[in-house]
Amino acid sequence: MYYSYEELKKQFEHELITIGKTQFNRNVWAIKFGSGGVLFQGAIHAREHVTAKLILNMAEYNKKHGILKNACFVPVSNPDGVELSIKGIQSVPIWVRKNVIDINKQSEDFSLWKANGMGVDLNLNFDAEWGKGKGNLRYPNPEGYIGQKPESEIETQNLVRLTEREGYKITFSFHAKGEELYYGFKGVDSQKELTKSISEAIGYRCVETPLSVGGFKDWCVFKKNIPAYTIEFGRDDMGYVELYRDIDALTEKCINLLKTVAQYGY
Repeated sequence: MYYSYEELKKQFEHELITIGKTQFNRNVWAIKFGSGGVLFQGAIHAREHVTAKLILNMAEYNKKHGILKNACFVPVSNPDGVELSIKGIQSVPIWVRKNVIDINKQSEDFSLWKANGMGVDLNLNFDAEWGKGKGNLRYPNPEGYIGQKPESEIETQNLVRLTEREGYKITFSFHAKGEELYYGFKGVDSQKELTKSISEAIGYRCVETPLSVGGFKDWCVFKKNIPAYTIEFGRDDMGYVELYRDIDALTEKCINLLKTVAQYGY
């Protein structure tokens, strides 16, 4: 599932960039059209790797139809975690394998692993009320560990640098699952009409998440004062791998999202 340069180059030869490395020295690839505008990022949680396919499908559609002139698509923000979730312990460097198995409570089933390769939940590691969330953990774990400090992780820093450099006007984080649209942060939602339009376009209900902090969406609203959304794609009664069966229907929702965002001038 980790997309190599060679694979991506076949589709996006002129649009492909790297936004940085990971803890295990993998590239984090992005497909970039123009500059600034809209950022879509996926697979920040390892087990939610179906979102990488959705973002790639969106980027391909955008290249063909030119819906957004200025946009960036990051299919896999957490390559180390995704590889671990799909391929298991053999995807991890030898020097860290024992530690990773210890974090996973001696199990070599990593299909539900959510964190990066070092056991940090990247979507709790951003500097937005960091460490104040419900259920935050202070030790490495397959999910829930906030890290040693805000933005301690290379993968988190990649997204921060990219956003600050490009000056995005709006961001979307793709997650799975639950068919919900999370918006705003700490009661702030500066784009109520847009939020309603996005909800209608993808057919998911709007939900505030006051007990969730430290996420990329939260950081974008809290630190950069831009609208940001988290979308939980797919039915909650399906397994993470099962969601691939619905990839066409989910991609259609993504295309509707593209068109809606474009209508608002982003």
